[in-house]
Amino acid sequence: MKQFIILALVVAGLFISCASKEQRSAVEAVPAEGVEQTEQVIHDRLCAIYADAQQRFNVVVADSLYMSADYNRLQNEAMAIGERLNDLVIDSDHWVQGQDAKDPSVEVKTVTVDDATHATAKVVVTNFGKPTEVTLLLVYERGDWYVDNMLQMWEDELIDEKAWLQNYVSMNQNSK
Repeated sequence: MKQFIILALVVAGLFISCASKEQRSAVEAVPAEGVEQTEQVIHDRLCAIYADAQQRFNVVVADSLYMSADYNRLQNEAMAIGERLNDLVIDSDHWVQGQDAKDPSVEVKTVTVDDATHATAKVVVTNFGKPTEVTLLLVYERGDWYVDNMLQMWEDELIDEKAWLQNYVSMNQNSK
């Protein structure tokens, strides 16, 4: 019961942070909408994504739902190699920015439409009371906006998830 109450409070908190923005559908891409409206659609989409992903406690399942097809293809390839090598590829959850979660939340800081099918967003993910700024590279595909890459600083180093996955695959694809 206690877990249910905590879950309900976290979800309510996410909706409150996103409720100040009017909900709109992401049925059409940028050309049919103005840039400002598209930014709002992306903002709302990110709020919905994080509200769900942060409660799943399974990063691979959340990724399959909310990451781009290209990201998922690359991640699946890396995980297959990792399984073959008995190597841990994913050791934390980028949706909560940690291995464990306590009251995770997200605040969408900015959304910038780059072109009809690409956008960039800056979010702040808070977990265990610690905020982490994450830059999201987004792509419009399959009729909606999906996260194509996550970039964040960790110990003064830029972590580019897709570049890391690609490097892992390149370095280990011929390993037995």
